[in-house]
Amino acid sequence: IPLPVVSLGPDQQICPGTNASLDATITGAAAYLWNTGATSPTISAGLGTWQVTVTQAGCSATDAVTISASPAPTVDLGPDTTLCNGNTITLSAATPGATFLWNDGSSAPTLSVATAGTYWVEADLNGCLDRDTVTVAFTTPPVVDLGPDTALCQGETLVLNATVPGAYYLWNDGVTSASRSIATSGNYSVVVTANGCAS
Repeated sequence: IPLPVVSLGPDQQICPGTNASLDATITGAAAYLWNTGATSPTISAGLGTWQVTVTQAGCSATDAVTISASPAPTVDLGPDTTLCNGNTITLSAATPGATFLWNDGSSAPTLSVATAGTYWVEADLNGCLDRDTVTVAFTTPPVVDLGPDTALCQGETLVLNATVPGAYYLWNDGVTSASRSIATSGNYSVVVTANGCAS
């Protein structure tokens, strides 16, 4: 009686988190016993070494296959971000050896963004996929108006007010308050920063 011919094929690589389908089916009635104790002709197999013994008409044959992890891409577009109007951000999905697909259909490893929205990229490395999404918002710089140039008489003061809710202030002479009383001549300017934008 000839031995059954059993072949699980060559060793395989699979993407992390997936399984391979192993098939030991032979023609005719046979009994199957895997190293896991399973008795079906096919199994879903993860990483490791898998062995099956097939018995037909009292004769047995064994085959084994090793399944290892294929390198997988890792994509990280960073946290959601808010930019000042007029600025751009370059999103990068760079993963050596991978191919890319962005939500706009482009395939470069980077994408320049100048408008608000949700952006995603999918990286494919040898059939293994990773995907990341980021939301980009834009905000308007604060509007600051200290008024027109003013001439003061001796002893008079002028209140300069740059108040913007939630803002930080830096005057050209180092003062950090939102408003101030001016009693000496000079040029006064202020940088107001709110929501990450300065004006």
